[in-house]
Amino acid sequence: MDKVFSWPVLVGICGVFLAVWVALQFLSTMRLQEEAKEIGVSVYSWNWPGENWQSSAEMTQAEIVHRTDNDAVVKVSGKQTLKTSGGEKNSGNPLDISKQRSETVDCSVTLTLYRQGTGQAGYQWVLGRVEL
Repeated sequence: MDKVFSWPVLVGICGVFLAVWVALQFLSTMRLQEEAKEIGVSVYSWNWPGENWQSSAEMTQAEIVHRTDNDAVVKVSGKQTLKTSGGEKNSGNPLDISKQRSETVDCSVTLTLYRQGTGQAGYQWVLGRVEL
């Protein structure tokens, strides 16, 4: 009876499985980082119309501090832009553009995310805790 698998074929199959596993781990890490960036943007983006304040954020970096199968701690950092119109609050007059001010500052947040869902439907990372 002929050999079904020779050593080079067996090593090749193991190599393919290893390459697929590494690629899946890389994609899973990228997905977690992108979801953490989106949550970071939502933490630092807000609007306070009564006082004419507005904040927006752009998260540029996400670093996984700790990760298990069911939870992850991710530090997200970027730039926050604070804007104020400088006009009187609650006035019916259009705001004077010359009084508008804007300031950009560095910001970072540490997020604890928990994995929700399993099976064929997949899973998603949900926010558990925010540390500013």
